[in-house]
Amino acid sequence: MIPADAQQAWCELRSDAGRHVALGGFGLLLITEGLAALDIANRNILWPSLLTYALISCALIRWLPLHHPHRRFGWGNRITLLRVILLCLLTSLSYTDSGDGLVMVLAGGFLLLDGVDGYAARRGGTASPFGARFDLEIDALFVLFAALLIWNQGKAGVWILGSGVLRYGFLAASWRWPALAAPLPPNRRRAAIGITNTCFLMLGLGPWGDHPAVTLLLAAGLSAIAGSFAIDAAAQFAQPTNKPQPS
Repeated sequence: MIPADAQQAWCELRSDAGRHVALGGFGLLLITEGLAALDIANRNILWPSLLTYALISCALIRWLPLHHPHRRFGWGNRITLLRVILLCLLTSLSYTDSGDGLVMVLAGGFLLLDGVDGYAARRGGTASPFGARFDLEIDALFVLFAALLIWNQGKAGVWILGSGVLRYGFLAASWRWPALAAPLPPNRRRAAIGITNTCFLMLGLGPWGDHPAVTLLLAAGLSAIAGSFAIDAAAQFAQPTNKPQPS
């Protein structure tokens, strides 16, 4: 039997998270309609934005038990949800001909809020594995869609998509080799390379994204990310518990 207090806490958390997700969706709808009404963006961004938001929301609700026993969604997750809205708008622009200016504003806002969500969660006492996973997955999606935008705008070849798909390839490989699914400890090298590559992608999103120097930085960022994943994979396989056992 689950204690009544635990059941009550879970019900309150689901209700609070559901309200925030619904409000976020309504806010996204208002923003897309406002951008279209002001001729800042094409009205075609509406449905891709809402579809992306719906898919992320489904995953969010699935991970929500990791936030238990907190009863409230928390400021950290609210800020991450705001980043989701910005990401959905950025994602939808890959299907339109919107200019670099709007893309840079959205991407800049997304990156400025990165790290603020974690600080807010720790300050408010609502840090949890859910919040960490939520933040990580949204960062990974940003890299994927930033790379997609750069490629779609013709600023780099299809190779740039490697920056976005490497992590998902790593996850897919973990189905074949379970050793890769073991949790990775925090690592400054991994964090520094991730931040650097994201900054390079930010440059690629700008009007100067097709400059040879920026292309070189994008290639360097992809190489560093690939090397980082290779180091992590080697470390995972090197763990004693992950080594093949003799038959």
